[in-house]
Amino acid sequence: MKKGFTLIELLTVIAIIGILATVITVSTNKAREQSRDAKRKSDLSAVSAAIEMYYAQIRSYPANLTILTNVNNQFISSIPKDPKGTDYSFLISSDGKKYVLDATLESKETRDFVCTIDVNNSDYYRTGVCCDSTGANCHYRVTNK
Repeated sequence: MKKGFTLIELLTVIAIIGILATVITVSTNKAREQSRDAKRKSDLSAVSAAIEMYYAQIRSYPANLTILTNVNNQFISSIPKDPKGTDYSFLISSDGKKYVLDATLESKETRDFVCTIDVNNSDYYRTGVCCDSTGANCHYRVTNK
């Protein structure tokens, strides 16, 4: 009687290990995406709070985000960057009364509304998760209260 494993048994075990490794990799990637998206939302909330403090003191919204880190009126120590290293989008309406902070999300979340790129549309200035009409590209937007 021979001792050991047959080729079929070894291939079966290797296949099972490969399937488990794939499942674990996919699930950890999803968790990383969600973690980066949570960081994006937290960053935009912090920047929005700094913008509102600026508005309370200066009575207008800043022309750009770097003004918030000015030594004389420091409202935030530094402007956070997206976890992937890019800058967040910041836009002020032409009348200077509204602003939008925008971050592109990695995970596809349940949207609060459909994104619009028309700055004259009231939906442009809404806070929450918005996705394009296909649901493929989602953003998190924060606007003034």
